[in-house]
Amino acid sequence: VEAECEGRELAAEERAVRTLMLHNAQEVKSAMEESGRERAGLEARIADLQQRVHAMELLQDRGSAILDTLRTMVERRRRWAVCQVLEVMQAKAEAEAHVLRHVEASHVQNLELHRRLQSEWSRLLPGECRPGGG
Repeated sequence: VEAECEGRELAAEERAVRTLMLHNAQEVKSAMEESGRERAGLEARIADLQQRVHAMELLQDRGSAILDTLRTMVERRRRWAVCQVLEVMQAKAEAEAHVLRHVEASHVQNLELHRRLQSEWSRLLPGECRPGGG
């Protein structure tokens, strides 16, 4: 009877251990599945972040290219403005030179006319009637 009792107790303990082992195996399996889902979620988030970083790097490259283009445009515009100013200054200088040539030609004509008038004056008037001739 004692052996039978011990056999039943051992069988009950064995069932309890098996039940506990099945329960533990189920919990381990659930934990591993949850861990797998969390890992997959983290991997998806990492992939998304990597894509975002790559997109930001592309945007940064585009921004740099746009800035370079703008700098080039500003420099060309500045050079064009300087050329425009130089052209205006050159046109003014040419106009002033033209005016100076006319003034000089007029002055030469006036000197020539003055010389001729003095010559005519000298020829027509006696010395004492000349201006400044006393």
